[in-house]
Amino acid sequence: MDNYFNKTRENINGGSSGAFLFLSRPRKQYQAKGPLEYLTSGPVYEELKAAVDTKHPRVGVVVLTVEELYSGAERLA
Repeated sequence: MDNYFNKTRENINGGSSGAFLFLSRPRKQYQAKGPLEYLTSGPVYEELKAAVDTKHPRVGVVVLTVEELYSGAERLA
């Protein structure tokens, strides 16, 4: 959820791709990579907007479409 992105929003709207790194048990690492999309309306935006405290601006939401998935250096998809 974009509460105070500013420069990040500009980069996303300029066509930046992104990556998300996460750990699962038992300490297995994964990285998802793909294009980013910035949404200010629609069901995904509304769902996340409802989940964030109204004291925050809730300007938009960023969605990562996973095109590549890695575990360490191994490409899984």
